Amino acid sequence: MNAWLLALQDKNPGLLAYRNSNLEHHDSPSLWLKVGSVALPSWLAKKTRGEIVHVHNEGSSHMVLSVADADLATRKGWAQRHAFSGRLGILPLTYVLIYAPRDEAEFEQWKAFVKATVSFTSAGSGIEADYDI
Repeated sequence: MNAWLLALQDKNPGLLAYRNSNLEHHDSPSLWLKVGSVALPSWLAKKTRGEIVHVHNEGSSHMVLSVADADLATRKGWAQRHAFSGRLGILPLTYVLIYAPRDEAEFEQWKAFVKATVSFTSAGSGIEADYDI
């Protein structure tokens, strides 16, 4: 998972950065919108400072999805909303926990959610992500 995130960042150096999380334990790898290259939406800048995905040691992940994608992920049983998402101004409403993939098919679904996160959070930046990894 982390190798795939790093490859995604390497393919999109003007859009993405791969570094440690500010939201999770500081040893948790995470994907960020590259501040300076991309104007962060105000709701994202205030709540995550540009961090859009991080991976936990056991393989689950937190991501910022669109409303439609967060709804789909939770209805299908692939995710649940974070306890603080949309509350007290701490995290975005669509900040979800995606369960750890158990097989290749679920890993492909996880990658689809990461791609959706990148597309959603960078919309309006004028930079289109390259997902050909």
